[in-house]
Amino acid sequence: FPVLKGPYLGQKPPGMTPDVFAPDVLSTKDFIEMGCTWTPDGREFYFGRSETSDISSNWAIWGMREKDGVWSEPQVVAFSGVYRDISPFITPDGKYMLFDRVESTFVSFRKDDGTWSRGYDLGGKFHIPSVSPDGKYMFFESNSDIYWVSTKLIEDLKLRELK
Repeated sequence: FPVLKGPYLGQKPPGMTPDVFAPDVLSTKDFIEMGCTWTPDGREFYFGRSETSDISSNWAIWGMREKDGVWSEPQVVAFSGVYRDISPFITPDGKYMLFDRVESTFVSFRKDDGTWSRGYDLGGKFHIPSVSPDGKYMFFESNSDIYWVSTKLIEDLKLRELK
């Protein structure tokens, strides 16, 4: 396992074009990865991974931790691996992790008056999305891997759709 140091597992941040997140480290050809989340401090990362490259195989939630500046190798978390666990989500206070098996991806924007806009379809490209703790990047599943992209993409969509 390679030595990974720094924020976001030491990966180079993406721009407006989605990139595979941590290719050959996290996103692999031997498994299917989808759904991911970060702890509020950005020092733990969790994701769903299949047992094989077959979508119908068993699934588990895997985790990585940053300690002394270096990220650990991914491991199945203690409570997972028996059922088809995917789509982990850690609450903003870091006290709870929610997870399930649901996919449908839309974005809704809060309007100036406090109400929410209609849901805008992200084109089926961004399955099981999550946002980094600092709000800079969106992570999502596509083509059996985890990708990431700048959230500026969403801000640009908001400017176009809510004018």
